[in-house]
Amino acid sequence: MQSEQTDLIQSDLWIGVICTAVAVAALLAIPFQVAPSGWSQFANPRGAAFFPLWSGSLLLALSVGIVLRSLQSHAASKRSGSAVPLKVIYAGAVLGASGVAIFWLGFLVTAAALIALLCLIFGERRPLQVCLLAGLVPLAIEALFRGVLNVLLPTGFF
Repeated sequence: MQSEQTDLIQSDLWIGVICTAVAVAALLAIPFQVAPSGWSQFANPRGAAFFPLWSGSLLLALSVGIVLRSLQSHAASKRSGSAVPLKVIYAGAVLGASGVAIFWLGFLVTAAALIALLCLIFGERRPLQVCLLAGLVPLAIEALFRGVLNVLLPTGFF
């Protein structure tokens, strides 16, 4: 039981560190990839950088919170270990592959595969739950982006 709790704390720490790095990289890339004016569009909802800035900032805040919470839990448990849990490596590989695949397969197919694989990696074994999550969540996100935000997501070959 103690070993599982330590593995969970280490997993949280590594996920938090990886997400923090991704958020910082995304925020630094906005002036080069999205809009040259970058941070000046933080409060302009019609600006091209509005959504990337807010989502990157939110990701940064949440991931730093995960890191701090896992460090606090780690200090409380007084257990140490430096090995990266295998689930974190698998999840990172799946996330990286989905980042590449989204341009060829499109958002819906890639997000469905990503959600299904992450469910399986982190222990969800009920096929109905996995299928519902993998099918409905990407459709809901697509509806939000198309219908409410008027933002087109990658369609790929489909």
